[in-house]
Amino acid sequence: MQVNEIHDCGVYALPDGRELIAHKGGRFGFYKLYDPLAWKYQGPAVYEADAEGRITSLGIPTFWRVEDLKEVGRAEAKR
Repeated sequence: MQVNEIHDCGVYALPDGRELIAHKGGRFGFYKLYDPLAWKYQGPAVYEADAEGRITSLGIPTFWRVEDLKEVGRAEAKR
């Protein structure tokens, strides 16, 4: 998967099985990735994906890239 293939409100799984909900509007228009509970209660994003496909947490690079995400569904748009 590439950055341009991420869908707004798409549900994606990390390799460890955790699911995240993508929402366009991160820094410079990239995607913020929310834990489902944070999404439901309008909490902060856990991760952010940048234009190069890196996934960061609080600005710190993680081991994951967008290519590691697997699309598993769609979330209800609440934001």
